[in-house]
Amino acid sequence: MDLQNKKFLDFKSLNYKIILFSTFILYIVFILFISFVFDVDYYQVWKFLGVPAREILFSDIYPFFVNDLCKVNSVNTQDYYEQFKNCDAWQRIYNYMPIWVEFLKLGINQKYYYLFGILFSLLFFLAFFKLITINSKKEFFIYFFAMLSPPVMLAVERGNTDLFIFFLCFLYIFLLRKNNLFSNIFSYILILFSSLLKFYP
Repeated sequence: MDLQNKKFLDFKSLNYKIILFSTFILYIVFILFISFVFDVDYYQVWKFLGVPAREILFSDIYPFFVNDLCKVNSVNTQDYYEQFKNCDAWQRIYNYMPIWVEFLKLGINQKYYYLFGILFSLLFFLAFFKLITINSKKEFFIYFFAMLSPPVMLAVERGNTDLFIFFLCFLYIFLLRKNNLFSNIFSYILILFSSLLKFYP
């Protein structure tokens, strides 16, 4: 493939990616519009689209943040497991790797959890669009239905930690391709860290 054709395909792929991301924005706008016009909760609209949304946005990371009623300061890890449950609107049991307890210990106020939910989503989409190449309408529609599928939208709606882990895996691939000793070593550290974040106890 000559340089001119490669530039054309890169430009074509970029245009498809812009359109694809725009469809996601329209998807969110549609949910908010229907919610506002018909005076229904946003999560009910999401449920109509096949996504079992909860009443609180980014609910999977909600218990990792604290307020004055559920914050503890202890050397006992079990106390933080109880804090997680007490901070959760649904009283769910802690089911993450112990490494996440270190984040709990930071005691970040719940008013900031929206920022983390948005950040996780943005990092996920950054990795997603950097990984894919779209050179045809067929590929566009494949990625379109994949991106807006209920499982992916559920992860976004819940602010699931898998979004962040996906981004770390992307960084691993990106650094591994550099064929540089230090980059490769750091990439192995990243994939190990990702594994520690993902495994359940």
